Amino acid sequence: SFTSNDERGVDSIISELAGEDYLLRQAWDQFFRPHLEELAGPVAVIVGRHMHTAHLILCSAGRASDRWDYTSFDRSGIEPHHQDAPSQPFDLLIDVARDCIAALVRHAPDHAAGIIVSWSVSTVPLLRRLAIYGYSHRTDISADEKLQWAISRRLLYDITVKHEVFLLVEAALPAATAATRDELLREITSGPPDDELADVSDESRAYVIYNLLHWVVG
Repeated sequence: SFTSNDERGVDSIISELAGEDYLLRQAWDQFFRPHLEELAGPVAVIVGRHMHTAHLILCSAGRASDRWDYTSFDRSGIEPHHQDAPSQPFDLLIDVARDCIAALVRHAPDHAAGIIVSWSVSTVPLLRRLAIYGYSHRTDISADEKLQWAISRRLLYDITVKHEVFLLVEAALPAATAATRDELLREITSGPPDDELADVSDESRAYVIYNLLHWVVG
């Protein structure tokens, strides 16, 4: 059995896993996932570290930045998504991180909140997407708090996290108060910050605003 202090042992096991994607996924499903109530914390830290390292390697090769990463671009949604078939090499790591944050949200919300905060300010697009996924599934905060978090962090027009932000808004909006809904609409209609779409035409800017409005009220 494992406890929350077994990060070194878990890290060693993960590092030693080798083989095809099928075998790695089988190991995850059969060995790790049934014990996520105990293992989610240390495994989340390990996976986050590996994602950060992979991103740095891609950046050094000119294949990624804090605004673009092909491993994130290839992944339609953090949640299981029909467009993410067939599986890509990085998918298992994303699935592991998602399962860990979901388990923490259920069993250790304070721990989940800490990881979400850390990942939300990361330079790694995938970690920011995972943070928003986790935030949208939190049950220890209100729908208003979820929407206000997205607004305050200027996430509504951040194209690197668009899919997860749209899902957060979709899930939180029905339970939000009228005041927060009004605040959200004001933020949407004010449009993206100038630095987000500096080289985009007025027509394209208008479409971006329309697209988000349509998602909210459609």
